[in-house]
Amino acid sequence: MAGVLLLQMQIPVSHHYLSLAKKMMAEITSTDEAKIKKYFYILRPIANLNYIQQHGKMSYMEYDKTLDATILPSDVATAIQALKEQKATLLEHDKISQHTFLIDYSTLAQRPVSPCGHRGWFYDFEHQT
Repeated sequence: MAGVLLLQMQIPVSHHYLSLAKKMMAEITSTDEAKIKKYFYILRPIANLNYIQQHGKMSYMEYDKTLDATILPSDVATAIQALKEQKATLLEHDKISQHTFLIDYSTLAQRPVSPCGHRGWFYDFEHQT
């Protein structure tokens, strides 16, 4: 019974995370430059969705804790770490050029079926409601 309740909670929050990522992705890709924090508005919900898929429970409130507990390709983890380090050196209003690698990763992470053919979290949640 607890598993069913958790699944019922995960589906709505997963739709919420997906909506946040899609909305911010549209904003970032509509311009040549964006505030660096907007990338984290995409990466945070994707990390939460990955965590839910990998662990079968709700993610942590803290982004770094969720990210540390989530399995990511090493090139993605490296790019996110570099972006975090860059964010620490910028002012709030500073913008960066489009980060095509993370945009491509974020777009791929939102696909209903992965390129290798297996179903991802998006497919699972879209087809359980």
